[in-house]
Amino acid sequence: MKVFLLVMVLMVTACQEDKVSKQDTEDRPVDLQVVGIVSAVDRDWGFVVITLDDGPTLERKVELLLTREGKEVGRVAVNVLEDGRAIADVSPGSFERGREPMAGDRVSLIR
Repeated sequence: MKVFLLVMVLMVTACQEDKVSKQDTEDRPVDLQVVGIVSAVDRDWGFVVITLDDGPTLERKVELLLTREGKEVGRVAVNVLEDGRAIADVSPGSFERGREPMAGDRVSLIR
């Protein structure tokens, strides 16, 4: 069932694929290397779909930082990599109470 949901999410995001815009690139904090944006969130299964930009190559199990309006939202861990997209599991306990990942959150490598 989880694989079916994952395939469905990937199909939807393929139709709505968002690339990191030039404006997003210009607004980056200096100390974070943005690698993409969250394009979909599955709260029931606890994962996000990330549309990757042309930055560094990611590997499975890499932990990534989600930010919104320049502030840390939480962390996710890459589980699946596929053609310009990544599926990442929400890291338990990394999101403050009342905060959750949202489409449009910036995704950065943790250094």
